[in-house]
This record gives sequence, structure tokens and C-alpha cells, in this order.
Amino acid sequence: MKRTLPILNLVVAIVLIFLSIAASGAHATHAHSTYHGLVANRIILEPTTYTNGKPFDVETSLRQIGATNFWFLLLGFGGAGMCIANGLVFLFVSREKRTPEKISARSA
Repeated sequence: MKRTLPILNLVVAIVLIFLSIAASGAHATHAHSTYHGLVANRIILEPTTYTNGKPFDVETSLRQIGATNFWFLLLGFGGAGMCIANGLVFLFVSREKRTPEKISARSA
């Protein structure tokens, strides 16, 4: 039982990392699809530019909305780190229950 909770915390940490990477990839895919949907429906007709004449990348701008790449990864890896820390606390701080069989085995 002493090792069950640390192992479960490690599994949850791995799941959190994969979920954060998947969410970040899903957002990038959605931005890509949105951009190409705008182009296909002729909402964006010509390459757009800033007022200073430099090209404006609409797809990159859509990907950067909300800084989701940063936040998803920060929350995922931060949560994974907390799960690993929690597992280590359970591993090193918790005691095993003393059953009569264990007590008699130690005294023998």
C-alpha cells in the first residue's frame, strides 16, 4: 500500500503532461483550420499587411490568441510536478500499518 499512491501520482503526472501537449496541439490545429476556412470562404482575399508594410501572418496570430501554448504547458507540467511531489511525500513520510504478523516477524 505504501507504493500504491506514489505510483498512481506518477501515472496522473504522465497523463497531465500528455493532456497538456494534446490541448496545445488541438489549439494549433484549430487555428490552422480557422485560417484556411477564412481563405476558402474568401473572407481573407489578399495577403494582409501591417500599416508599416510588413506582412501580417493571420495563422500565427490565431495560434497566439490567449497564449495557450504557454499556459497549457505550464499548467500540465506544473500539475505533473505537484503530483510527483505528492507521491514522494507519500513514499517517504507515510508509515506502513503494523499488523500482528509483521510485529511477530520482527521479534523473531
